[in-house]
Amino acid sequence: MTNPSSTADDILACARTLIIAGGYNGFSYADVAEVVGIRKPSIHHHFASKVDLVRTLVSRYRAEAEAGLAALERNVTDPRDQLKSYVEYWAACISDATAPFCVC
Repeated sequence: MTNPSSTADDILACARTLIIAGGYNGFSYADVAEVVGIRKPSIHHHFASKVDLVRTLVSRYRAEAEAGLAALERNVTDPRDQLKSYVEYWAACISDATAPFCVC
């Protein structure tokens, strides 16, 4: 049997990819179910509504972004170098999709 938290994580990862590709209105639970390989009611078990799914996704994204910025500030002390690293992150993300794109 699949671990529920693993399934929820798979659902969130899929939703993140779909939101980045097409926005909030660009995906449905049917799309997520197809990609993850589960039925739509299984998604509702973890996230009662699309709003709940996206709210959880954005909350996790914000926590990841805050942790990333905190790590940048710890590891790079010069403000100019911090800005350069930040810009390089987004440049890589936009140019070749090596970094996860902002869901917001």
